[in-house]
This record gives sequence, structure tokens and C-alpha cells, in this order.
Amino acid sequence: MTKLILDTNVYIGWLNHRLHEPLVTGPGFVRYLSPVLQMELRVGAITRRARERLDQLVRAHATSGRLVAPSPAQFDEAGLALRALRLTGREIRRASLVNDVAHCRHRSPAGRDRMHQ
Repeated sequence: MTKLILDTNVYIGWLNHRLHEPLVTGPGFVRYLSPVLQMELRVGAITRRARERLDQLVRAHATSGRLVAPSPAQFDEAGLALRALRLTGREIRRASLVNDVAHCRHRSPAGRDRMHQ
């Protein structure tokens, strides 16, 4: 089974419009959810039904022990990566970029892939 953390945009499409259904709920993947991603999803769940789906999603991940968060050291690595980007002249103040860097720097011994829309 492939382990992954889906990007916020994939979940938002699913929560609000039922897009990406096979990726979000289909077989073949072990999905993980981070509290940072959960926060982003709360902002983007615009309908009552989307908020209900998000509540179910969070409960399922919590119950199965698949809520994962970067460690303080990984957040520090993300800060170093963002600083390096800033030093090359890139704009780094967008929250989605900061959160994506934090997610991408998050690694575990089992390994996780990140799926972007």
C-alpha cells in the first residue's frame, strides 16, 4: 500500500464538489492527515456538508492513528528551506507555501508521498 498525505487542494475539491473521489476514498492508499492540513481544510470547507465530511475525515484519521505532525526539528528544517528560498528572491509569505514546505519536510521511517492537484 502506498502511504501518502494528500494536498489541501485535493481535499477541498472533494469536500466541496466530490472531486478526486478515487484518490480520497478509493483503495490502494493509506492516507495520513496532519493538523496543519486539518487547519487549512477548516478554512476551505465552505458548505455545511463539507464541514460534516471534514469532521468525519478527522475522526477516521484520529481513530486509526493516522494523524501525523512534523516534529520541532522538521519545522526547523522547513524554516531553513524557506529562508533559502527567500535568499534566492522568492516570495515565501504565502501561508500555503509555508505549510507545503512543512509537510514536504515531514518524513518518517515508513515514508510518505504527497499528492498535489
